[in-house]
Amino acid sequence: MHIKEEPRLVLINWQFETPPLTVTLPKKTLTTLVVNTQNGNITAENILIEKDAEFITQNGEIHVSQISASDLSLKTDAGGIFLRTVECKTLKAETDLGSVRLSGTLTADLAEFTSELGDIDLSEGIVKANDIRLSTELGNISAKLSGKQQDYSADVTCDMGNTNLYPYQS
Repeated sequence: MHIKEEPRLVLINWQFETPPLTVTLPKKTLTTLVVNTQNGNITAENILIEKDAEFITQNGEIHVSQISASDLSLKTDAGGIFLRTVECKTLKAETDLGSVRLSGTLTADLAEFTSELGDIDLSEGIVKANDIRLSTELGNISAKLSGKQQDYSADVTCDMGNTNLYPYQS
């Protein structure tokens, strides 16, 4: 597993960069995992977590790939959230200023996506969830939902933007 923090600060024409922080853990199932940074991107991949996993950054993107956890929480104030092949019981992905994107498959009982200002685009992947909640104040929502419409519940809130949910039959 690799966790990277890559903050960048541009001041006038000078660029100050902090080197990335990379944490490598043994390949085993973790009980819980919490990653929290004030300023910087978080990338996590190939992780098995028995219970809860939480990834939080105030200013930066969150990229998760090949993650399995009971409860998965992704939160950034200013930055996008990018998911690729995620399996969990509950997923909560929230950004104030940024987009949420999915590629691969998301498998969950409950999947909740929130973006105050940004798109929620799950159309490059497939959402397999019983209960889906999508909300944006200013942005578009699109998603491919697996199964028949009577097999899942979708709650969509979009104050200003377009919504497009369509079923995916394998």
